[in-house]
Amino acid sequence: MTDFKTLSGRKIKFLTSDLTGSTVTEGELFYSDTDAGFKVSIRSQAWASGGNFGTARIGPGGAGTQTAGLGVSGRQPPASPNYVTLCEEYNGTAWSEVNNNNTGRSYMAGCGPQTAAVMAGGTTGPAPSGGSTHVHSEEYDGTNWAEGDNLNQTRRGFAVFGVQTAAVGSGGYSHPASPGPADGYLITTEEYNGSSWSTAEDMPATLNNHGSAGTLTAGLIFGGEGGASHPEGTGHKITLTWAYDGTNYASGGAKITGGMGQNMAGGTQTAAWDASGGHPSGQTAKTEHYDGTSWSEAPDVATARTFAGGANAAAQPAGMIFGGGYPAGTAVNSTEEFTEAFALQTVTDS
Repeated sequence: MTDFKTLSGRKIKFLTSDLTGSTVTEGELFYSDTDAGFKVSIRSQAWASGGNFGTARIGPGGAGTQTAGLGVSGRQPPASPNYVTLCEEYNGTAWSEVNNNNTGRSYMAGCGPQTAAVMAGGTTGPAPSGGSTHVHSEEYDGTNWAEGDNLNQTRRGFAVFGVQTAAVGSGGYSHPASPGPADGYLITTEEYNGSSWSTAEDMPATLNNHGSAGTLTAGLIFGGEGGASHPEGTGHKITLTWAYDGTNYASGGAKITGGMGQNMAGGTQTAAWDASGGHPSGQTAKTEHYDGTSWSEAPDVATARTFAGGANAAAQPAGMIFGGGYPAGTAVNSTEEFTEAFALQTVTDS
């Protein structure tokens, strides 16, 4: 009979006590002296309901983590336009209203931890594509909002990753013609050093409403809606991924499900997550994880939505989304948290 070492290349561990906490890895088999039997670790993943966002709105800016989140501004239907300056913090259980930001708008982008976030861009025009796009940038210190340096290009629906003193903003949408490109879709990248935004390397193609993750020197952008110059064409089903090293973009693995409104994303360049969003047939509940090379499917969100806020500083197995629209134009206030747990299961011969 073939033994376990021959099949797996390693021996079965003999442990005097069960594995716990960070010592557990998926599929690990060991012999438990405590229970005099073989055990294996099983991983489970799921989205769970968190505390409701205090005020339902579409297109809020998001930052922070699952236990220290930040939701900023957004559009509050049904009155239109109704761009609120409400700001809320999340403690892992409930949202609480804190000091308002300075300029109410929707479809802006942000990054950083709850106590040191930056929010920029956005729109105060009729959804989804009209109105006025902004260059405003604001910084939050955990208590107050302060005006930061303006973006060089008006933009909304763009992606920001990094931290308050080292952030990257890419793509988005501006008004067709002056001051934006002919079709409104942007290819430009800007970097923020905590004091000013400066122009950096252009993206490989125009992109809007895409997801992002990582840091200034190890970032990631993916999905979204391509402009006329995009290799996948104009539409709401972009699957391409690009990695950013602080200077240049390089191709990454393609997403399984393309889509737009994917600012509900975060993590790192080698451990990113992306949840929900939309495509031509409507909202998708799909969640995907990225390992630096390829995307894989994870459990679906309970409520598919577009233009929600995301805790983009959250690590891959602990993402969080809140607010957004479902169906399009109808705001929701639900919060969902991604959870991962390991359980030990006794192995029997029956």
